[in-house]
Amino acid sequence: MNQSVARRPRVTRTEAAKILSTSYENIRRMQRVGQLHSQPDRHGVHRFDRREVEELARRRGLQIKPSGELAARVFRLFKERKKFHDIVIETEQEPSTILALWQQYRAGFEYKQDASKETEEERAQREHESQMREMDRELERRRRGVLFSEDSSSASDGNAPALRAAGDKSRR
Repeated sequence: MNQSVARRPRVTRTEAAKILSTSYENIRRMQRVGQLHSQPDRHGVHRFDRREVEELARRRGLQIKPSGELAARVFRLFKERKKFHDIVIETEQEPSTILALWQQYRAGFEYKQDASKETEEERAQREHESQMREMDRELERRRRGVLFSEDSSSASDGNAPALRAAGDKSRR
């Protein structure tokens, strides 16, 4: 598997600060007092073992947010229906991290199901509104039919102008 896809085993001070939700200066202090151990690379950049940084974060009660690459890799393994313990072994991640990713993976399916339910509800609402508009149109046609039939029957009574005027006012 391509190593660029997997999470890097060593992190910089800035990356360690993000994992530990602290400042760059705090990372330097932790390094000085021996809480974190680093080794400079060939460019002089101090690098920390990711596992050590994540273990310190867990001891401090922080949730470790998996990288996007790890999430994508684990989701692909879920999609391939790999067993939980095989995923932990293959990714070399804590079971709690894989479990959290499983919950996020399942939430994606629940979201799609909820979205389809909303679509069904929206369709039912549109259908109901359409039926109500059709009923309003039918009611209006019937009202007009009654007025027109009164107009035609009253024309023989000689009261046609009065009824037509009343009908005209009701239409406005």
